[in-house]
Amino acid sequence: MKKRFHILDGFRGLFALLVAIYHFAPGPGYIGHTLFISHASYFTDFFFVLSGFVIYYNYNELKFTGIKVFLVKRFLRLYPLHIFMLLVFLLVELGKMVLYDLIPFENPPFDRNDLMAFISHLFLVQSYGMPTYWGCWNAPSWSISAEFFSYFVFCFTIIFVRKLAYYSKISFYLIFSGLALWALFSIQGNLNIKTEQFGFLRCAYSFFLGCMACVLHDRIRQTPNRVVFSVLEGLFLATSVLAIMYVPASMTYLIPIVFLATISVFSFESGYVSSLLNSEVFRTLGTLSYSIYMTHYLLMFVFKIGLINILKVQNGLVYDLMLIPYIVFILALSDFTYHHVEIKGKEWLAKLFQKQSVASINQQLSHK
Repeated sequence: MKKRFHILDGFRGLFALLVAIYHFAPGPGYIGHTLFISHASYFTDFFFVLSGFVIYYNYNELKFTGIKVFLVKRFLRLYPLHIFMLLVFLLVELGKMVLYDLIPFENPPFDRNDLMAFISHLFLVQSYGMPTYWGCWNAPSWSISAEFFSYFVFCFTIIFVRKLAYYSKISFYLIFSGLALWALFSIQGNLNIKTEQFGFLRCAYSFFLGCMACVLHDRIRQTPNRVVFSVLEGLFLATSVLAIMYVPASMTYLIPIVFLATISVFSFESGYVSSLLNSEVFRTLGTLSYSIYMTHYLLMFVFKIGLINILKVQNGLVYDLMLIPYIVFILALSDFTYHHVEIKGKEWLAKLFQKQSVASINQQLSHK
């Protein structure tokens, strides 16, 4: 049975909260102008590297006959909450139509959030180079769109990769990752990976680095030394933070490589930092991480409308203090959506797929 990397899940939850703070913080506050928070959007690339690592770990023996099940599982995992939040944002736009004369919204109803953008989000293609469609509706969902591209490439290539020798596997994923980065450079003319419009390439670059990290992980079998790994954990965690803060825009392609090393070290769960991340608090954050990431943009919108557009808050300290209720509301909403949308939505869609499969089989039999 495959093990669960609880420490890496803890990172996912913590970094999802940091992305939420990043979206809230720009304004009259002080926290949002620190180097760390103002660059925290790069933690999305940590998710991509980690996703590649976990997907390879769990599906490195995937066969052609299992591709459909793999894609359905990924769809059931991600789509229920995505479509739920998209519909919530549709209600928000309808609400703006009613309240537009009373509340000073930043944009008119259905201005950026128009029909074509809605359709692109509905079919999860907003990060495939479409102009301006990636930054509207529930904007963070661009990364979900991007991940599905990597899932498709992964499941149709792992059939061949799993038969390769160790060094050939590493070479394969290094080449695939390099091709994604080269394609991004060809489009943009630079190596700054901070793009949502071409997020599918940004994701693929990091995702296949994560696959390579898992190949390396599976090869290392020696018993880890707790003290050595504690030092390595502290070193690479600090390096990740410094990379996010100080790597110039033209060299941000280096950040996922640092994440690769960090994830590789923490995947052994052997140091003292890992022990801290294995606590119940971080496990809970890991469980709620997808909900935190997908719901926070709604609460950011509500809080900013209230604080900036209505109350006209200009005091930096007051604005920063509002991060506390903001995070509390995120955690409460995420707990609700995890249990009532992620889990129940997955169960409902799974039953729907099963019914359709049975109906399809019965139909085929009736024609014989």
